[in-house]
Amino acid sequence: MKKMICFEWKKIWLGKLTQLAIIGCAMFFIFCVFSNTAQTNAIRDDGTTVSGMDAIRVMKERNIPIELTQAETERIMNEYLDYTKNPDTGSDNAAYFYLSEDLYRMWYQPNKTLLGMIDGIYSNPDESEMSLKQVFEQNLGRDIQEARIARDQDKINRLLENGSLTKTQAAYWKALTSQKKPIYYGYCEGWKQVFFAGNWAVIIMMIVGIGIAPVFSGEYQSKCDSLLLCMKFGKDRLVLSKIIAAWLYATFVYWILTGGYTIAYLCLYGTAGGQFPVELLVTPLSTGYQLTMQRAVMFQQLLGYVYTLGFGGFVLLLSSLLKNTYSVIVITLPLVLILSLLSPDQGGYVWSHALSLLPSQIVNFTYDSYTAYDIAGRVFSWLSAGLLVNGIAAIILTVGSYFLFRRHQVNR
Repeated sequence: MKKMICFEWKKIWLGKLTQLAIIGCAMFFIFCVFSNTAQTNAIRDDGTTVSGMDAIRVMKERNIPIELTQAETERIMNEYLDYTKNPDTGSDNAAYFYLSEDLYRMWYQPNKTLLGMIDGIYSNPDESEMSLKQVFEQNLGRDIQEARIARDQDKINRLLENGSLTKTQAAYWKALTSQKKPIYYGYCEGWKQVFFAGNWAVIIMMIVGIGIAPVFSGEYQSKCDSLLLCMKFGKDRLVLSKIIAAWLYATFVYWILTGGYTIAYLCLYGTAGGQFPVELLVTPLSTGYQLTMQRAVMFQQLLGYVYTLGFGGFVLLLSSLLKNTYSVIVITLPLVLILSLLSPDQGGYVWSHALSLLPSQIVNFTYDSYTAYDIAGRVFSWLSAGLLVNGIAAIILTVGSYFLFRRHQVNR
């Protein structure tokens, strides 16, 4: 059995298209990582802009970890409002957020993310036209913890009203967002970059699909199915070895490529901020997920892996049905690309919930989504449901491909 698996493993890797796809994907990831790093910008205290590794060093030095307690929040709000009121540092120019041009460049720009985070907690979605100055003036002294809870609960209520959530699902999310918790801010750019690169999982799915498409269809195409299925172990161990080799290939490719860009980003940007809450991924972020940045990235990558297995199971099933490898590739690759372009927000309840569970929707997965599912009397978040449904689908589709190939009728 072990020798059969090794033989099938080698067959997958000997495919010229597979080799080209993996090399091309790796080169694309390397280009994207270093291109993103080179385009990273930051502003020094003197107002000059730097990029690349210099920008990363400036960001690390400037964004010192802080807890946004009520006192700290009010200090920041008062500092900004004092600047706007002072004739020497303020202005009537809304484009500069009512600050002078020099102060806008040297104080506002470096603190833009922090100010935006506070603004996002206090802002009323129904009053989106309010400026930062108006938001701070109206909310100065208001408890930031209560404001955060109210913001999240209001969003859940709006989703309930427009039919995106059921009452049970809304109650589930309200329970998770109703507790007061520390609000942190600091440097965590490495984890952000890794998270945003998570949608590359769709590209990895395509590489996996190219590699395992010939597993069964290749035997039909070469006319070897008649020989293989007539062998002593042709209808059991041989078929099983093909499936095991396919899953080993999918697992290896996914984690090598994912681990590669993860290590590269964390080496370039640093690992600082992994202990911060997931809200810092995109500030301001309203979320019911109680995760740190590090765990959020780990779960996202796990979801991408299980989605890849779900897609791989579909490819194996097609491979056992179609007589030509290129037919499998022509169907699966455009399909995953087209489905990745569809947005769950562009349809109703059924559309969004069904679409979110498709493997290609890893590109639209974010932690500010309140999508949830009622399964067997329990409520599951998008993350949990995606792992459960695609894990089960991968098993069912793989088992289906096993029986379809071994029961294939051949001419003896």
